[in-house]
Amino acid sequence: MSTVVLDIRTSGVPECLASISRLTLWECLRRFGRPTEARELATAMGRPTTEIQADLDALRNIGVVERRPAGRGRPSQWIVTGDGIVVKYRVNDPQDESRLERMGRLFDERRRKEIRAAAKTDRDRGPTDFMYQSLHAARFDADDIRELFDLLQKVESFFHRVNLKHGKAGEAAATEDCNYHASFDVAALRPGVRALPSLQIVGDHVADDVASGGLVDPLANLTAREAEIARLMAAGRSRPRIAEDLKITENTVREFGRRIYRKLGVKSRVELATRVRGGS
Repeated sequence: MSTVVLDIRTSGVPECLASISRLTLWECLRRFGRPTEARELATAMGRPTTEIQADLDALRNIGVVERRPAGRGRPSQWIVTGDGIVVKYRVNDPQDESRLERMGRLFDERRRKEIRAAAKTDRDRGPTDFMYQSLHAARFDADDIRELFDLLQKVESFFHRVNLKHGKAGEAAATEDCNYHASFDVAALRPGVRALPSLQIVGDHVADDVASGGLVDPLANLTAREAEIARLMAAGRSRPRIAEDLKITENTVREFGRRIYRKLGVKSRVELATRVRGGS
């Protein structure tokens, strides 16, 4: 399933996607992975069916979900139309910048406070809980920005399923101001925080590349060994040959193949080869 590309100028897009409840509903439906009734979604989300129905209608109006008629006497079912959402805007366009500002509620301090309020304290965290914080200020040139963008796409891919460098000696004065700031936080949460979907808001000059996966490793969701075997399978290598080359059993190769197909959502080597080449 491919990424849905929306234009920020399309009627209803900024308003619909500025709603946390609608985005968490979309992600819940995506995780079901099958046509699902509004009533089942309401149970999973802990919300009234009437609210769920209204949000589904809003999401359908912008094309990120679709309704599928069921049999006689049965309610309709719903399914997402893509694995992620990309909203493209025109860089330096005043109208698009204004629309971006309206969508800013998704990423402002209120959402951060909501998440932080549910984060486990030092006392709550157990030995298996993971916490990571990284805060950087740096100067980037054009190549650095491109490299950073590629890395961020890989991070997006990782969270859809689940270092900064610069400073050549003598290039700039030590007191020169930084021109970019980036921060990342990973914290263990208490129950009750709903996941958001893979939603990216990008300039139109890179939107198509993002949507097509051109900037993302198509095997980023696999482990290193799974990716290695996936590339061999996509290249047409037989199971016995893969087992011989990697010094593992054919049964192990077969089990890896099942995992690879399941994670990538493919059903044949032809589909796998297309995915490895960067197709949808």
